[in-house]
Amino acid sequence: MADFEHAAPDGAESGIVDCLGAEAASVAVRRSPLSRFDIAPLASQASKGGLQVAELPGRTHINIRLPADNRGAANALKRATGMSMPKAGTYSELEEAYIAWLSPDELLLVSEETDSVGVMTELGKKFAKIHHALNDMSSGQTIVRLTGDNAAHVLAKGCTLDLHASVFAAPMCAQTRIAKTQIFLRSIEGRAFDVIVRRSFADYFWTWLTNAAADSKPGIGRL
Repeated sequence: MADFEHAAPDGAESGIVDCLGAEAASVAVRRSPLSRFDIAPLASQASKGGLQVAELPGRTHINIRLPADNRGAANALKRATGMSMPKAGTYSELEEAYIAWLSPDELLLVSEETDSVGVMTELGKKFAKIHHALNDMSSGQTIVRLTGDNAAHVLAKGCTLDLHASVFAAPMCAQTRIAKTQIFLRSIEGRAFDVIVRRSFADYFWTWLTNAAADSKPGIGRL
C-alpha cells in the first residue's frame, strides 16, 4: 500500500515554500501512519480531563545536515527558510514552520506545507554552495500533540526527562524515549508538547499513549 498519493493544488503555495520560491506542480497527500485508527477531526479544543491528544498528519519533515559552527551555513539557512540556526536543544520557528536542533550538524525542518518535494528542491538550490545533505522524512513519521494541564503528567509515565515547565519549556526540544519508542519531543507555549514518532512505531506509541491518558479523559482527534 502506498504511503502517499498526488493531487493537484487548488492555488499558490504559501509559507515556507513561498519563502523558498517553489511553485509545485503537484502536492503529495500522505497517508497517516495512524490511518487504521480512523481518527476523526478534533471537534473541540477543550476536554473535561485537562488533556487534548491530536495527530498532526501530512506535514513536511526534512532532515538537514550542515557543517557545524559554520557562519556560511547559518547564513544560508536563514536566507533559505527565514529562520535562524537554533542553539543546542532548542528550535527556531516562523509562522507554521520550525527548525529543531538534533545534533551539532543535524537539523529537522517541520512545516505545514504538503509539498515536501518542492521544499527539498528549493533548499537544494539555496544550499548549492554549502556542503549539505537533505533527506525527506515526511512519509516516515508523524506528529502527536498533547495540550492541557495533564500533558506533562501523561508523558512522564513513559519518559525519563524532567518535563516540568521550569525545566523543559519552549523553545526546548530533545530526542528521547517514551515507553519503548524513540521520539523527538518539543515543548510549546501553552502547556503543550509535540511528539514526532517514526512510522514503524506510530501504532505502538498511539496505543500506549491513549491507554496512559485514559484517566485524563482526553479529547482525541486530528488537526
